[in-house]
Amino acid sequence: MKGKQKFIFDEDQETYTVQLKKKKLWWLLLLLLPLLLLLLQIRMHKEVVFKTIDNTSGVVLANANVDFTYPDRNFIDFSTFKFSTYEEIVVNQNTDNQGLAKFEVSYTLFAKLFHKEDETTVVATGGCFQSDTLHPVYLELKDKEEFEIILEARRQTISFTVIDCFDGQPLPNADVTVDFYLGDQKQTIIAKSDPRGIVEANILFCSDKLEINASLYGYKPYSVSGTKDFFDDPQNRILPLEPIMETVSFTVKDLYTKKPVPNATATLVIENNSYTAVTNTNGIGKGMFDSIAIAKQIYIKVSHSAYFDTTTKTYLVEDYVKLSEEQHIIYIRPKAGNLVFKNINKYTNDRLEGVKNEVFINGEKVGDYFSNSYGEFTVPNLQPNDKVSIISTKDGFILNDFTIKDKQISQLKTEKSREIPLEPDLQPRDVSPPVKECRAHFSGTLLSDVYIEQHISLIYSPDKYGEYVGEGEYPSNNIAFPNAVDRTFDAIAVDKGTRVILYSKPNFEGVVLLDVTGPALINNVKWQNDSRIGNFKTATFKEPYESLFPKSCRQWSSEDMNKWSNGSCKVICDK
Repeated sequence: MKGKQKFIFDEDQETYTVQLKKKKLWWLLLLLLPLLLLLLQIRMHKEVVFKTIDNTSGVVLANANVDFTYPDRNFIDFSTFKFSTYEEIVVNQNTDNQGLAKFEVSYTLFAKLFHKEDETTVVATGGCFQSDTLHPVYLELKDKEEFEIILEARRQTISFTVIDCFDGQPLPNADVTVDFYLGDQKQTIIAKSDPRGIVEANILFCSDKLEINASLYGYKPYSVSGTKDFFDDPQNRILPLEPIMETVSFTVKDLYTKKPVPNATATLVIENNSYTAVTNTNGIGKGMFDSIAIAKQIYIKVSHSAYFDTTTKTYLVEDYVKLSEEQHIIYIRPKAGNLVFKNINKYTNDRLEGVKNEVFINGEKVGDYFSNSYGEFTVPNLQPNDKVSIISTKDGFILNDFTIKDKQISQLKTEKSREIPLEPDLQPRDVSPPVKECRAHFSGTLLSDVYIEQHISLIYSPDKYGEYVGEGEYPSNNIAFPNAVDRTFDAIAVDKGTRVILYSKPNFEGVVLLDVTGPALINNVKWQNDSRIGNFKTATFKEPYESLFPKSCRQWSSEDMNKWSNGSCKVICDK
């Protein structure tokens, strides 16, 4: 205490107070403040070391790329005069042969005192390896102390899309197996495609090879393999599945008569009206839908002007095709006012199926009706006073527009009155004159390189026993080669490149008796033991017949050719 002070004490006073006056030192703090600021800006330096290690083998990984991000804090930034600044410093380096990456870093006293919990970010990638993203505290990374970064096999997500190869639509719930290889090691991912048809697989980044297998009920399995580079192309990651197809066949019949109904319209409806297909039944009431995927749900709706509409139950295609033939029959109920007509062959009275019948009611056309396998067709909704006219046509027959012409319903009460006969048209069609290498020689005698009156004719020398026939369709052999038919058909010589087809019945019906392309020489087998012709297959013909019909093209008929006279034939040339 500077100087002396006198204190007076009174004996009656029990206490006294001594008050000392302090000196004012605030000016000293003002002097220290700049120094304090400078102290907070002091930077300290250290070497941060990272070591990369393979998690499987424990071996250090050289040449791994290390990304290191750390904070830099200052109490004051003198360039901007801002307080408590923060900046992220990003550095990058590859590890050396010892798997080490070294970074020279610094930090301020301000950061050490007030931001001890600041984190860094470090991640390492090396070829086929990659580390997790780590966040060590910055100030806990000691100078030159190695911080280990454990790297695992690097992976990537690759997506595949399963689609229907026909319509390109995605296929959900498909089973997809992804096998990927790294050397001799194989890993497998099994997944199902999502509603978009997509499967995502997390594979090794350095996979040598991938094998993809996709399958789904109702589809053929699909497989594809290749290198990872191959699958970098998005187009190669599309997995198209081909639907397994079946033919949906059916027969439409009259509910009461059980007879087939031709020209009925059938509509195939697939999966809640998502797709429809339409077809008509043929002359025997049959119809089909080709290439329908077995996994689809279907039903068939049948319509006909003379019948009420009928709809089948809903089936899975795979189940439908397993049904019996009887279960494939769709019965439809006829409407009132129906009349059944019948097409027949004028000469044989055989029923004719597939005849087109144009029906007119009171002079107005109401439609085309085709006869079924019984030769029958039904005209609906006829009234007692109606007048009916029908024009009937069929290939190979002459048009009939007169049998049913302006007939009242009262005139059509009996089955006989509703028969429509058609006369076969036996005139040849598309006929060309016979020329060399486009002709056939039909004969009522045998054919060879010699002539024997009434028994053997000379090849390609028409006479009273036979004739040439050129290219064309001949509904009647009687018209095509009448001389040969009159003398009993016994031989045929066919030019090189010319095809001859013989049918057992007129109008190209019945069985095929012969289908041969020349050169061919055929004699009736009934004469194979005749001494005058018996060796014709092995004999050496005189020229030009030997060259035209060498031994290799001569043959006996399969049966007695006399029976072939009343059929039909086609001569077709290879032009």
